[in-house]
Amino acid sequence: MDQETKIVKFIQTEKRLDKIQTQTDVDICLSQNKRAKQMIDWAELMRKEATAPILASKKKIDDIWKEREAPLIKLINNNKQLLQSYITEQEAVRAKEIKEDGFNNKESANLAKIETKVETGVSYRKDWDIVVEDIGKVPSKYIIKTIDERAIKEDMRNGKKSIAGLKITETKIIVNRL
Repeated sequence: MDQETKIVKFIQTEKRLDKIQTQTDVDICLSQNKRAKQMIDWAELMRKEATAPILASKKKIDDIWKEREAPLIKLINNNKQLLQSYITEQEAVRAKEIKEDGFNNKESANLAKIETKVETGVSYRKDWDIVVEDIGKVPSKYIIKTIDERAIKEDMRNGKKSIAGLKITETKIIVNRL
């Protein structure tokens, strides 16, 4: 009997307990879990075996199209850089003209951005790259405080009973062993 048939037969015939009342029931559950886990492993192997050729074929297709798209992406990126330079230059020229009309620096810069956007028809959004140079100087409202769960769990495994400021509840996770 092949694994797939065994899985189907197991699902159809295995008795499901509603409540555990005795050690025999515990043994039944553990045995069922062990066999079910084996069948899950078989099913996963069969799934991987069945999908491997499909995934390999998909990867080949993806690679072909990435190669075909690469020059187009390069063209787009080049044009974006050129547009960014052009817009920056145009905004500076327009801001200078507007400032000569009596507006202050901030007003002329804002008006120049609006006019340049309208005149060129180029849409853009702003973004910022942020690099921390000295975390000690960063105002606290910009700092996210978090805990190191891995370190806490390690300490709890090593016998620590509690940690100030934290409510820690131990849970039991049943493990299926083969």
